[in-house]
Amino acid sequence: MQAVYIELGYGSVQITLPEQELERGEVRFVVVEPRLGKVAVQGNKYFDEANIRASMPTVREGITPNALTIADNLRLVNEHPAKQATVVLRAAEKEGELDATIRVADDKPWRASLTFDNTGTTQTGRYRVGAAYQNSNLFNRDHMITMQYLTSPENPNKVTILGVGYRVPFYAQRGALDLVVGDSDVDSGTVQDLFTVSGSGTVYGARYSQLLPKLGDIYEHKLIFGFDWRTYRNKVFTLGPGAVSLVPDITVHPVSLTYNGVWRAPTSELSYFLSVAQNVFPHGNDAAQIDFDTSRLGANAAYRIYRYGVTYVKAFQNDVQMRIVFTGQKTRDSLVSGEQFGLGGADNVRAFFEREIANDRGHRGQFEVYTPDLAPTFSWADTRFRLLAFYDFGSVTRNNILFGESPGQSVASAGIGLRLNRGPNLILRLDVAQVLDGGGSKERGATRGHFSFAWLF
Repeated sequence: MQAVYIELGYGSVQITLPEQELERGEVRFVVVEPRLGKVAVQGNKYFDEANIRASMPTVREGITPNALTIADNLRLVNEHPAKQATVVLRAAEKEGELDATIRVADDKPWRASLTFDNTGTTQTGRYRVGAAYQNSNLFNRDHMITMQYLTSPENPNKVTILGVGYRVPFYAQRGALDLVVGDSDVDSGTVQDLFTVSGSGTVYGARYSQLLPKLGDIYEHKLIFGFDWRTYRNKVFTLGPGAVSLVPDITVHPVSLTYNGVWRAPTSELSYFLSVAQNVFPHGNDAAQIDFDTSRLGANAAYRIYRYGVTYVKAFQNDVQMRIVFTGQKTRDSLVSGEQFGLGGADNVRAFFEREIANDRGHRGQFEVYTPDLAPTFSWADTRFRLLAFYDFGSVTRNNILFGESPGQSVASAGIGLRLNRGPNLILRLDVAQVLDGGGSKERGATRGHFSFAWLF
């Protein structure tokens, strides 16, 4: 009986066999299910006690504590960007009760940032500047809003990207709802004096994440249910009077289901995801089969995409770190360009421009090795500084190839870089890569640097 209680998470329950006379074959057990008497909150500076208690419904006076539900509750709480919590249980002065202490480490709930990087293009400007603001405790209920603006400092009239995200945690249900709205308007200029190109789009997204019960002490997993409404405004017009659109607008409405799992060990972590997305059609303008056929001959409006990814991180005793990433996309359908798998960029296959290669199916991988923290070598206080070497690769393949179309491409690159964090404010990243296997606009031997700078307030 004791083992069953422990397996169900009630490790504080005590079962005793009192002295008794056995009569009629009956055995009497005494089961003590201790209740929480006092619940204290310690360490909180920016989040008041009412907020902490509301975020920990599994730790309240009068209930028998369950270690499994408390652990799941803490998983969701500790996803918060500005507060972390632990729970300590101890025997109370009153018999049959336990006291609980919720220990909190928190920071101010709002933050802002300025960013600068070179993720642009030759047509719209090489550089991008951005500003972002986040408040993670609206209404004192941990509702979080994030707003972002991105543009080109060289050609601000050609690049405008806006995004707003809103997150609502449901602590009692061990879930969270994420809502996203984004809009981009990027003018790519005139192509060979024949037509102008402007890629833009709007996305509305909803995600509900449901934590699943933790398995043992090392495996955590969850399900994510999603729905997106994405409009790709492909503004490609002929020049001169009577200009007409050469590429139609496309709207997609995929529903998705994602399974996400994480194995955590003292010196390593393995995470992965498996996802399936099904486009639902017809639904509104620019979403019927004829619109897909006009955008790409043979494109399937009822497309289905399978996505997957694995990340492995390992820390060695000498503080050397290793990171391996592999992600991909599978489908049997011919996809419109916005849904294709892309290669190239600072977080993808380095040495190439952002997503300069794309097609229906594909995969990509990264292998990185980091040096130990070198900041102590230079006596840099409150700083983390590492060098790294990396190898990136990727491949894309086209479905239902038509005459004159390329079946796909494979690319690879290698290089070195650095990562520097100074205090809570400065984040600097720099990578220099050389192409090993050319594709897109890059030939073998070409080099490119990727940098990003962020200042957090």
